[in-house]
This record gives sequence, structure tokens and C-alpha cells, in this order.
Amino acid sequence: MFKKAALGLTVFLLLVLVGCEWNFGKGVQKDLLSGLQVTNDGLVYESAYLTVNDQETTENVFDLGTEVFMNFDGVDYFEEVDGKVFPGAAMVVYDADGQELFSEDDLFAQYSESGVTPEEASAMFVSLLIGDPLVSGEQYTWKARIWDKVGGGHIDAELGLGVI
Repeated sequence: MFKKAALGLTVFLLLVLVGCEWNFGKGVQKDLLSGLQVTNDGLVYESAYLTVNDQETTENVFDLGTEVFMNFDGVDYFEEVDGKVFPGAAMVVYDADGQELFSEDDLFAQYSESGVTPEEASAMFVSLLIGDPLVSGEQYTWKARIWDKVGGGHIDAELGLGVI
């Protein structure tokens, strides 16, 4: 009886120790309605969602002229330097054949030297204006990345979208 209890306790303690080593800063989340898929490694976030006209949406087909926002709330675990963090954000849009239509390499380049407070970096977004070179009746892939320029963690998002 004592050997079984000791063995059980040993296994439990090993699981606890292994659990302490797991990286909880990794994950995958997919919105089954919109198709927005978000993965993270090193950076964490509380929620990721789309908005149009300041309203959350689960749509993935948009009219020409619509501005769509990909929002990330509760972003955390940037490495701090003197109370500042140094986020980066990039995005790219591909057509149905996988050809890159346009990209932005660093939407937050203006903060590369000065940084921002962790509170400012906790709510981030990228936006896409549905228009030229996107055309009605076609399908596209919109990818975005938020990363820590100091610590290297990142959040990647992908949305398949249609234009009407």
C-alpha cells in the first residue's frame, strides 16, 4: 500500500515539474464562423476578433470600400526595456493563386526607437481597406503578424476572405 502511494506521489510530482517547464505562451485559436485563425508563440493575447464600423463581426465576405480591423486584446509578455516594449506589426494579402498582392513590413516602425508602454501594446490592430487591387467576386488570404522586436515572441493571424 505504501509503495503504491509513494509511486503515485512520485508520478504526480514529476507531472507538476514537467508542467512548470511547458510553454503556456503557445497556442492556436480558430473562429469557426469567420475562419480567423490565430497562433502565438511567446506573446499571449486574451482575444482576437474582426470589426467593421466599430462592431464585432464573424463575416468573412466584405463589400468593396469596407475597412476591416483584425483586433488583438490583452497582448502581453513583451520583453521590457526601461519600462518600454517594442512591438512590430506586418500584414500581407495573397490572391487565390498565392500571389502576393501587397504587404506592409512594419506598421509600427515609428516606435522602433522610442517603444511604447506595455499598456499601449496590450490592445493592437491591423486594418485592411477592401479595394484595389482586390476585386469583387474573388477570394483572398489576409495574414498579419505582431511580434516583439526585443524578445522575439509573436502572434500570427490568417483570414480567408471574399469580396462582393
